[in-house]
Amino acid sequence: MKQKKNAILLIAGGGGHLAQMKRLSNLLDLNNVDLEVILLTEKDVSVSIPDINNIFYFEPLRDKYSKWKSIILPPLNLIKHLFLSLELFNKYNIKLCISTGPGIAIIPTLVGKIKRKKIIFIETWSKFYNLTYTARIISKYADVFYVQNKELLVHSKKAIYSGRL
Repeated sequence: MKQKKNAILLIAGGGGHLAQMKRLSNLLDLNNVDLEVILLTEKDVSVSIPDINNIFYFEPLRDKYSKWKSIILPPLNLIKHLFLSLELFNKYNIKLCISTGPGIAIIPTLVGKIKRKKIIFIETWSKFYNLTYTARIISKYADVFYVQNKELLVHSKKAIYSGRL
């Protein structure tokens, strides 16, 4: 039986989260590593990151335009995210998860932690005075938790200041 190639899972939503992931992937020079690179992002996000072998899409956890959908959708989408995350971890030999947020990162990083994979979370550069909801959750079980603004260091004992991507 052919052994699966080691993989890295990058998780980023649209907008600024994806822009930060693009910068990070350039810094990591993923073209020169012997890993499958998988990107998990939100549905309907246009992606153009070089060196990404596979792209998967999750439904956003909330609807930015409808309060009622934001109440109904999260429980259903969390269940979908759980099954899709399990499928990803079974299909690929993911060794490391790196996320720049948003909420779609919660379930896959939790599944990764349960499966004893390394988790790196980078809080968005647009937060200065408090952590995002996603960061508050993931920082509790991330192996490495970076913040891009020094003001956020007071919000988590695990936080490491990384500077801006």
